[in-house]
Amino acid sequence: MKKGERLTLHVTSDRDDTLHVHGYDRELPLSAGTSATLTLTADRTGLFEVETHGSGLVRPFPPARAVAGQLPLFLLMIAYTLGGIGLLVA
Repeated sequence: MKKGERLTLHVTSDRDDTLHVHGYDRELPLSAGTSATLTLTADRTGLFEVETHGSGLVRPFPPARAVAGQLPLFLLMIAYTLGGIGLLVA
């Protein structure tokens, strides 16, 4: 996403908790079984961790899609690794 764009997180938790967006220090109270929404403007660059205070994690995909959802990133990591090795031996 580009700096200045709006980001909206739609979250449903199976327990009462608090969602925390690091780097922005934004929090969102979560009630079990109820959808909650947090919208912010991406005015910073970098990677920012999003976690829940109670469990310490956020699962961005349902369990059935967890592996499939991570596959593109995994393949990109392999491509960068092989490209880096290729530059070292060239």
